[in-house]
Amino acid sequence: MLATPSFPWGARNVAEGATYVVPSSNRTDLNLDDTWKFNLGDVAGAPNVGFDDSAWAAVSLPHTWNNFDGQDGGNDYHRGIGWYRRHYTVGSSYTNRQFFLKFDAASIVADIYVNGTFAGEHQGDSRRLLLTSLRTSASARQRHPVKVNNAFNADIPPLRADFTFFGGLYRSVHLLVMDRLHVSPLDYGSPGVYLKPTNVSANSAGLQSRQRFAMITAAPGPFRSRQ
Repeated sequence: MLATPSFPWGARNVAEGATYVVPSSNRTDLNLDDTWKFNLGDVAGAPNVGFDDSAWAAVSLPHTWNNFDGQDGGNDYHRGIGWYRRHYTVGSSYTNRQFFLKFDAASIVADIYVNGTFAGEHQGDSRRLLLTSLRTSASARQRHPVKVNNAFNADIPPLRADFTFFGGLYRSVHLLVMDRLHVSPLDYGSPGVYLKPTNVSANSAGLQSRQRFAMITAAPGPFRSRQ
């Protein structure tokens, strides 16, 4: 659902030096960069809810496993699989809200699980991925296992470069909390708000604003993703 209001700024007088006050919003961006667990190499059972990751290394994001071997000139440059796991509890104040899990980047292929269920796959080392799950609930323990693989993949460019293909979750991860009626972040990871200047002159200009809205009314169902 798209809405298209228009704002003729040239016809509106704004007091010089006035401070713009941002309206209150129920949209919350929870950063999930800390307290991840990491293991280099594939591990059977890692997606499972009851998997014991206590022996894994504690890391924070952004993270890569190629920070040394990708530049030391040796033959130990690891291009393959690494596993991440994150545990947390959503606060009870977010009951009856809509949740989106946002990965700003993962290199190169990432398989993402939520509480033991496969939620989606991300391909490409510089694109954002968003997952929406109607099954994520407040006050429940959340577990996000992520398998990342930076092995050569002929289907995912670039295939060759003069830089290291750093494997890992090398940008931030977020949990977005929104109302059931919200500006959708699922339009290829964009904010869902689009601005276009119109009728620009020396004295005035118009600004066209378009927003992509979504209304969630369904009961808990399958994951959806856009990247």
